[in-house]
Amino acid sequence: MAISNQDDNTVTLLYGYNKGKFHFPLTYSVGVAPVFIISADFNNDKKLDLAVANSNDTAISILIGNGSNIFLPETQYSVDDYYGPLSLATADFNMDSKLDLAVIYSYPTLIQLFLGNGNGTFQTGNKIDLDTLPTAIIVADLNKDNKIDLIVLSQFSSSISIYLGYGNTTFSKFTNISVSRSPTAIVSADFDNDNQVDLAITSSARNTVTILFGNGNGTFSTQVNKTVGRYPIALVTADLDKDNLLDLIVVNRGDNSMSVLMGYGSRSFSNQTKYATSLTPSAAAIGDLNNDNKIDVVITNYQSETVSVFLNTCENIITTS
Repeated sequence: MAISNQDDNTVTLLYGYNKGKFHFPLTYSVGVAPVFIISADFNNDKKLDLAVANSNDTAISILIGNGSNIFLPETQYSVDDYYGPLSLATADFNMDSKLDLAVIYSYPTLIQLFLGNGNGTFQTGNKIDLDTLPTAIIVADLNKDNKIDLIVLSQFSSSISIYLGYGNTTFSKFTNISVSRSPTAIVSADFDNDNQVDLAITSSARNTVTILFGNGNGTFSTQVNKTVGRYPIALVTADLDKDNLLDLIVVNRGDNSMSVLMGYGSRSFSNQTKYATSLTPSAAAIGDLNNDNKIDVVITNYQSETVSVFLNTCENIITTS
């Protein structure tokens, strides 16, 4: 598990070894105030690498993994006077079978593409100017044309912006969709098993998660709103109970909790089941931590500088480790 440490400009790696437990951490220096991490194989060696957004810096950081729990020192990438990378996503934007990066910046407000060379290095690609301060970016094929599209969330304007990809690092003019006030996090998935991409978005003002169901052409129709804990800040999705229907896990910073909502597949979800975390939870990750073929959850807690591990019993119940 990789954790960004905003206060000391590092990334910490925790390696699991038994029943949801972790070895002593390894720490790597990155840029100033890292806030977001993704993992992917950027050099095609079948080993995971890391990309980090450094929010009080001009650069993103790339750390190449060797597959033996060791990463090379960071390589930084920046463009001109762009400042404050807040989030990033990876996909093949130009259909050359090499992973690229899309990075959102706070100043100026834009998306910058970094095109992968297939060896762990990147070159500067196109940019897309934004008309509002971005919060998060995700990627998906929204219109089923086998080309990657961009979805940008803005807490400032309470909206998402859709950019449909042409497969050559260019995108259509954005479509703007209003969402619940003060959105904080977004994920894409097929929640109703209709082979079309849906979106789930948390609202810190209304303490809800909203699911937008995709029409398969880059537009969305039916909305479902579910109550969660106070000030939801992050969310992930997984099939927790092995019913082939995706469930939602929401991190609630305001009341130090995690909300689990089970998916029913008919465009509906259960009411939340809440679990206590430690102080000021900030992010979530999923994986099988104890090798029992069930998806478990890990929550990072900013104020207490801890992680909360929740082991899945596969009976709609999660136990704390």
